[in-house]
Amino acid sequence: MSHSLCKTCSAEWSRERRDFALDEYDGRWVRYFGSSTIFKDCRHYLAFRGILFAGMLAITVASITIEQFTGKGRCWPIYLTHQGALIETVYLGLAFATTAKAFYFNDVEGTADAPERTPWYCRAAWILQGVALPASFLIFVFYWGLVYDGTLFPISPFTHGVNFVLMVLDQAFSNQPMYLIHGLAFMVYTFLCVVWSYVHFVTGLKN
Repeated sequence: MSHSLCKTCSAEWSRERRDFALDEYDGRWVRYFGSSTIFKDCRHYLAFRGILFAGMLAITVASITIEQFTGKGRCWPIYLTHQGALIETVYLGLAFATTAKAFYFNDVEGTADAPERTPWYCRAAWILQGVALPASFLIFVFYWGLVYDGTLFPISPFTHGVNFVLMVLDQAFSNQPMYLIHGLAFMVYTFLCVVWSYVHFVTGLKN
């Protein structure tokens, strides 16, 4: 039992999984990033990911627009909620683009110019996946557990709930592997958030 556990942990933290790349091309990135555990038709999965991206993009744009109309637009980037929304939007956009590209390479053997290494857009999506999913949960818990005081703004359920649901749906329907070592990207993100919070506190930044 302990030997099996050690072997599993060793594999999770192996060098091959630290570079966010599938080193030997055998069509795996096409299957991982371009196929779904639920949708059997790649076109349906592509449409699904497009809907997720469009939904998150609409939430982010609405959030920016509302802040701009209330005269707080310049302060939009200082909040963890908004930083998370931006990361989630970029991730879902890259995930959609990656699935679209994988759709082109779906017939791996019949596509002469299929890349031999994991493309940059796959690696970028993979890195951001490790940040966006836990970050959306963190933001959800922090807001409703620590910030919410009974005053509910119309945009709040979308930036502190619907965004998390979109990330969960993306994870649940995708074939993208998520290894323990990918959590390091989230740890870096949380460290930077703590540093920013400290800077925000000592400098007296306010909106």
